[in-house]
Amino acid sequence: MVLRNFPVFGGTARVGEQEVPILPNDDGLIFSSHGWPAGQRNIEVEYEAGYTLPGEETSEQPRTLPEVVEMACMFTMQGMLSQPAGNIQSERVGDVSVTYRDVDAALPLTARNLLVPYVGRWV
Repeated sequence: MVLRNFPVFGGTARVGEQEVPILPNDDGLIFSSHGWPAGQRNIEVEYEAGYTLPGEETSEQPRTLPEVVEMACMFTMQGMLSQPAGNIQSERVGDVSVTYRDVDAALPLTARNLLVPYVGRWV
């Protein structure tokens, strides 16, 4: 089964009365040695996922944010600071109106390329 959010810290999947432990993993995939039952919406999953950000790490939970994701954020912020109006497509002063560019256009090509492996892959 593929979970939407990852990396996974752990949790449980409940199928009827049976609980299947979810082991920590980096790809959001969980397995049951007995397989999963046929049907829809008959499995309840409770899990904890996400990254530990720089500055939030502890001795028990070290930083897990990939450095390339942090680097993509820095490239994006660098572009935003160097061109403060760079995300504005058009503006009008009378009755104030601002149109912003598409979100994809706001991300520099370098940042987009760095983030490709981290884009969601759920169906």
